[in-house]
Amino acid sequence: MHVLQRKHKSRQKVLIAYGAEVRRLRKEHGLTQTTLAKKVSSSKTAISDLERALVNPSAQLREEVGRLRDEQKRLER
Repeated sequence: MHVLQRKHKSRQKVLIAYGAEVRRLRKEHGLTQTTLAKKVSSSKTAISDLERALVNPSAQLREEVGRLRDEQKRLER
C-alpha cells in the first residue's frame, strides 16, 4: 500500500471516530443536529456530514464538542 493511501485510511478512521463521538455527545445532551448547528453557527447538513465522516470539523465545532465533553465529565463526578 502506498504511503499516501495509508495516511488517507488512517485519517478516515480518525474522522469516523470523531463523527461518532460528536453524535454520541449530541444525543447524550439531547441536541438535534439542527440545534447543534445553530450553537456553532453551522448547518444541519454540515453536522450530518461530520457525523458521517464526510468532512473535517471546523475549529468552532471542535471547541463546542470539547465543551460538551467537559460538561459530561463534570456531570459524571
